[in-house]
Amino acid sequence: MAFAYAYVMLHAKQRSTLGLVALGMAGCYVAMAALTRRRVPADARGLFGFAALAVLFLTTAVPLRLGFHGILVVWAAEGAVLLYLGYRFQYVALRIGSFAVLALAVVRLFVRHWPLHGALFVPLWNRHFGAAMCVPAAAAVFALIHHGWRKVAQGPDRTAKTAAAIGAWLLAIVILQAEVGQWLIFSAQELPRLGYYLARSVEVGLWAVAAAGLLAAGVKARSVASSLTGLVALAIGAVLAAAMYAHKPPDALLLFLNARFCSAVLVPLTALAYCLIVRRFRGLRASDVAGLAKALSWTGTALLLLVLSLEAYTFCIGRVADPQKARWTALMSLSIVWGVYAAGMLAVGFWRRVRSLRLAALGLFAATALKLVLVDLAGIKQVYRIISFLVLGLLMVAASYLYHLVERRLAQSAGGQE
Repeated sequence: MAFAYAYVMLHAKQRSTLGLVALGMAGCYVAMAALTRRRVPADARGLFGFAALAVLFLTTAVPLRLGFHGILVVWAAEGAVLLYLGYRFQYVALRIGSFAVLALAVVRLFVRHWPLHGALFVPLWNRHFGAAMCVPAAAAVFALIHHGWRKVAQGPDRTAKTAAAIGAWLLAIVILQAEVGQWLIFSAQELPRLGYYLARSVEVGLWAVAAAGLLAAGVKARSVASSLTGLVALAIGAVLAAAMYAHKPPDALLLFLNARFCSAVLVPLTALAYCLIVRRFRGLRASDVAGLAKALSWTGTALLLLVLSLEAYTFCIGRVADPQKARWTALMSLSIVWGVYAAGMLAVGFWRRVRSLRLAALGLFAATALKLVLVDLAGIKQVYRIISFLVLGLLMVAASYLYHLVERRLAQSAGGQE
């Protein structure tokens, strides 16, 4: 009631003074909470009430005393400070309240500060970006404080720690993506298609980086939540990569040597890298991540083929002026890409002694041959048909010879070991 009277009298013309009143009341409730904890430790409700009111008035004082960016920065820092005090004085309610304050800073970031810029700016070195990055930085400190006091942490604390760590990484990626993307778009006002193309390429690359970090953290910390969030980030990157190929890129585009392909290929490579990490550390093979690694190995293999196919097909469609000739060239390029990729799968299957991969390579060879018969013979001009058949025929003959040769040697090696 006292603060309500002060609000009515001071809010219109004396906001700064009203902030001091809120700070004073927060200090009074902190003192009352400390006194209750010392004199009446059994009064849990009273202690919770005083602590909650102290946090409430402290959080209220921030927007009354500070400016636009200061509110965001202080709210983010307040969450970490309250968490430390909650551990220092062994009070769970204060630790839960600190997470609420940190969440309030995240909400303010996207409600009041987003988008970060409205015109051309200096990338990374500006107050909007600096204030925004304070939020994931505070979330990271929040997770570190939880980790430092993990021996006395309880169930809600462990949940808050995981949420803060994952949220810090994702928030940093989202803010960095917006910063770089907006700068590229604003910088290319005269060539808007180029700016959009580069911004989307950066976007896909950053989501692949986000997935890689979360999956690696999931392996190291044996965290199911981090691994699942990494899969979500990987799926977002895959969707954004596919969407990039739905838009026409700039004219001066080199096949495979361009920003779009380099960013899109990071998505399947991230999935395959995760499998290599799991295979490298033998202690992880028997754990739950082994099944995830196997699923991601096939997902990464399929996504890599998809990215290579989209790159070759869209490049031919965009570079050849005549629509009919462009379609012939694109279909021919698909046959070549599939054939070369099948040969690569076969080679890796023999190298790593993975029979399922070798069988998948033979299946891809069969699909390519079926495409040649059903699609290429009907729609491709004779010269392109000849090129497709020649390349695929040579690859299949070589693959057949190597398959039988290496299979025989592997069988002999297995028999010798017995």
